Amino acid sequence: LEEWLVYIENVLNDPGAYEAEIRGIASFVFSIFDTNGDEQLDLEEYRQVYRAAGRD
Repeated sequence: LEEWLVYIENVLNDPGAYEAEIRGIASFVFSIFDTNGDEQLDLEEYRQVYRAAGRD
């Protein structure tokens, strides 16, 4: 736990590291919903995002 807290503190205190972390997470989440791999969300993929967020 201590190592994780140090890591997070370092990320939060370094704007470049924070941006890289957020971009990595966003890219990963996007890839989950981009089921056909075309790097765009079509209407059905977009609907899946809303369903997953509980926004049917």
